[in-house]
Amino acid sequence: MSVINQMLKDLEERAPKSENVSNQVTAIEQKKSRAKVVSLIVVSLVVLNGLGLYIWFLVQENQQLKEKAAFLVKSKAQTKVQLKTLTTESKVIKQVQLEAKLQEKSQVKVITTEPLKSDLSNGEIGKPAASKALVSKDKPKASMSVSRRQLLPEELIAQKLTKAEKAINANQLSKAEQLFEEVLIIEPEQHQARKKLAALWFGRKAFNDAINLLSQGIALAPNNSEFRSMVANIFLQQGNLTQAYKSLRPLADLQQQTYQLLIANISQQLSEYDAAIKAYKILLAMQPGNSRWHLGLAIVYDKNSQFVLAVDEYGLALENSSLSSDSSQFANQRIQALGVK
Repeated sequence: MSVINQMLKDLEERAPKSENVSNQVTAIEQKKSRAKVVSLIVVSLVVLNGLGLYIWFLVQENQQLKEKAAFLVKSKAQTKVQLKTLTTESKVIKQVQLEAKLQEKSQVKVITTEPLKSDLSNGEIGKPAASKALVSKDKPKASMSVSRRQLLPEELIAQKLTKAEKAINANQLSKAEQLFEEVLIIEPEQHQARKKLAALWFGRKAFNDAINLLSQGIALAPNNSEFRSMVANIFLQQGNLTQAYKSLRPLADLQQQTYQLLIANISQQLSEYDAAIKAYKILLAMQPGNSRWHLGLAIVYDKNSQFVLAVDEYGLALENSSLSSDSSQFANQRIQALGVK
């Protein structure tokens, strides 16, 4: 019994030790398990980071490819535009060159002479007789020369004026205007072109443009009565009597019938009677005894309350039977109304 008890006692003493060992083994296994989990987590993170970097590189590369493709498309479009521009410029240059060629006159001088004959005496067929050519000065070698010269300004102006007239006759007024403008660019003092261009602009009621064009002409030629008359008529069309009169006044002494009649009519409407009287006196100096001018002068005197002078002029107007019946009747009525014999 003692032996059995002793064995039981030993077993009891050993039992705790076994439990301790078992606990230690379990703890070690738990530590190993945790280490594996941590390792797996670390490996997973590394793999995920690597995968993320790979995806990022793919995205960047894709973006770069898109940018390159867009750049190529843009470059291609710009190249097309440049080619189109170059083509257009080339066409314009060819057109200018063609016009320049058309504006040139070609003079061709052809001088022909007899060709040098073969020297048959020396037995060489087809060989030029050079020695004879040197001796014979009256038989020069056959030659052809071509010379071209550019049109002189006056020739080019005459050409454009002719074309402009043809364009007017063909009712191509825009073309005529362009040709007249080109003439004035070459020669600003070409008064005929300026006058006709102003008339075309007046015809399509471009009044301000016509006035500016004529004013430039007056600045170049202050004594040009045609320019001043045209300006005055344009101002009259606009109802601007004052400006019409101002445009005519600098040449108030001009002995020209249409010019003085224009001054007389406009100045009367502005009550500028002195200017009107002067205009009729110039007309009478040019055509003494003209009944129309006496009648006109009489009317101005009448309006200006110079009745004695008016009656005298009415009488002078009646002395010539060139007045119409209505004008004669008016003159008689005014003489009777004024009561001066």
